[in-house]
Amino acid sequence: MSKNSIKPEPSEPGLFVNFDAPKFTTKTPVGTAVEQPEIGDEIGKFLQAELQPTLQDIERQLTPRQAVSERTQMVMAKVLEAMTGVQANEIDFFKLTGGKVGQALFKKRNPT
Repeated sequence: MSKNSIKPEPSEPGLFVNFDAPKFTTKTPVGTAVEQPEIGDEIGKFLQAELQPTLQDIERQLTPRQAVSERTQMVMAKVLEAMTGVQANEIDFFKLTGGKVGQALFKKRNPT
């Protein structure tokens, strides 16, 4: 055994002796449980009330992007329809989409 080993100290005599289970003779009254809203529901309501203005601001910011996305989808559908009768190089993509899609397609087809 080394010098630095730890030796357990002896426990006090009688410390863990005669622990009997407590005996209760009184009966606990039983009542009907009233259903209460869960705390998560309350937190959800609070957060919704507190964050509603923020959510509305986010919705206002997203609406123009969604409109652009829908507009882009509509334009692409028109382009696909137009391609059945007209060659793609004859379609003015700059004019149809405000330049963004047209510029991307132009760069892809005409690398400099």
